[in-house]
Amino acid sequence: MPAWDALREKHRAFWTRGAAATPISGTKRTTAFVLGDYQFTVSDRPLEPADIELPRVLAWADALYQRGNGFLDGELVWGLPPLPGVPWMEAILGCPIWVSEASHSLWAAPWLDDWDDLEKILPLSSNPWHIRLLELTDALVRHADSRYPVTQTLMRGPADLAVALRGHARLCLDMLDQPERSSQLARRCTDIWIQVAQALLALIPPFDGGYAAPRLEVWAPGQLVRFEEDATILFSSKLYREFFMECDRRIASSFDYAIIHTHSANHKLIADLMKIDELPAIQVILDPSGPSVAEMVAILRGIQSAGKALLITHELADEDLNSLLRELSPRGLAVERMLSI
Repeated sequence: MPAWDALREKHRAFWTRGAAATPISGTKRTTAFVLGDYQFTVSDRPLEPADIELPRVLAWADALYQRGNGFLDGELVWGLPPLPGVPWMEAILGCPIWVSEASHSLWAAPWLDDWDDLEKILPLSSNPWHIRLLELTDALVRHADSRYPVTQTLMRGPADLAVALRGHARLCLDMLDQPERSSQLARRCTDIWIQVAQALLALIPPFDGGYAAPRLEVWAPGQLVRFEEDATILFSSKLYREFFMECDRRIASSFDYAIIHTHSANHKLIADLMKIDELPAIQVILDPSGPSVAEMVAILRGIQSAGKALLITHELADEDLNSLLRELSPRGLAVERMLSI
């Protein structure tokens, strides 16, 4: 395995799509299951910030660190996001957070029935979920003690947050029936997203001069954020462009580097993302449900042709992966194999 000094330059070149003989590659130490081994026992009430116990979080962090080879997963850079299975942004925006014992996961319940209640979202300075997230991040930074990067936590994007506040079906109708209110909601979610990310990065020191992306194992030589817009699978590209494209442009332009998480099943979003000049990188997870690798090749090539760095996350067999890589340039390319268990 190359030493970190060499890998650092390979990661730096990823963002500029500089010369590369091979893509960055490795196998993630975590599965898609973001809560992992951390378990909550609360079931008769919504989760509260105090239910997130620091000693247990530190033990969880140690277990993840010990699962890999230091902070490297092959050529990938593992960073620790503060307990990403918690829907932090949804909680900060006022959504009750419930524990699902059946799926061992957390979910956010919609609450914004009256548009005027949007003003009831607590300011960050007095928001107990935001305060707890900052406390946890600061504690993890001190606990990591430069052994590995600490990252922002998993933060879903403005479309995801708007859906969390209003509910899936209602937001889709809102964009048609109440466009001004929907735009106001999108802007408010974006403002708070940027403020929370800035507050987190103010607490997190750079790791060897840069930052790692939470759960997307690339390192950048500056402040790096990761976001996603999975809820856009619910509505048309036209509605994305009208309500959320500018939100994503604002997020990408507010930081040195940004990468957005997408799914191949929602590949319609990618065409619009390629038009956001401020967005330097796109991650695509190749969903087992399809489209097929052959169907995705043209889309992945298009990302590279648009001048974007490309991170592919997959569970492909070696022969399928090698076939895909023959079709793509190694410049600005990273490939992470996903653990399936």
